[in-house]
Amino acid sequence: SSRHPVPPGGTGPRGAMAGLWSEQHRPASEADLVVTKKKVSEVREFLTLGAGHGRRLLVLRGPAGCGKASVLRALCNDLGFEIVEWSVAVQGSARSQGHAGEAAGVFREPLGEAFLRFVAQTDRYRCLRSEALPSGDVGPCRPRVALVRDFPFTLLDNWKNSTSDRGSFLERFHGMICGGAMQRAVFCFNDTREDYTTISRLFGPPVDPAMVSTVSFDGVARTFAQRALDAVARAEGLEPGAANVAAIAAECGGDLRHAINALQLVS
Repeated sequence: SSRHPVPPGGTGPRGAMAGLWSEQHRPASEADLVVTKKKVSEVREFLTLGAGHGRRLLVLRGPAGCGKASVLRALCNDLGFEIVEWSVAVQGSARSQGHAGEAAGVFREPLGEAFLRFVAQTDRYRCLRSEALPSGDVGPCRPRVALVRDFPFTLLDNWKNSTSDRGSFLERFHGMICGGAMQRAVFCFNDTREDYTTISRLFGPPVDPAMVSTVSFDGVARTFAQRALDAVARAEGLEPGAANVAAIAAECGGDLRHAINALQLVS
């Protein structure tokens, strides 16, 4: 988001993200979280009990920087689950045609087809980024969680258009949910009108509400934000007082990611 400061290191998107303190200091376990215990418990319940109760999908919604993905990552670390995240690079030449491909341009396919392929067969999809294992490592088979933080909204801009002769994107998406093709998939959305409209289209009728769990997050409380900022400041060798942590926590508006990036910017 343009709201967040640019990190001092890295030129490309991945290099930029790697240089952000908000990425370097994200919670590694439940003990590191600054989100209310009730929300953490609701996410854990989906991960551990959801499949047994027919709840295949989890929607995490709330303002930017409130810890939605952080809670999921921390709990997956604790539970031994592996996260695979929707991450397809869209090149300029392919963007105008609505196509997606790997950064190296190894293949091209319509964006809708790429997304449906991801949610249907996470084990074999070529554009997954595994967060649990170093690149190239192969570990024992563990439960997998499909994470979608950046849903491609363009798929719904003209949603009546077909992705293929098999039906529209929404028809096929709904068919996959109702047919059981999606298991333990998590979608993160912010508190915007576009996000809420998208949630209604993706998970409304004909999807059975019993298949979808929803956890709504609030912005991070100022005291919790200050506690997290104090920890980051200490880890980076800064004096919390000198770094004006209290002021940053008070002004972040519940967006902890923005607050940590602001701390990095003024350090």
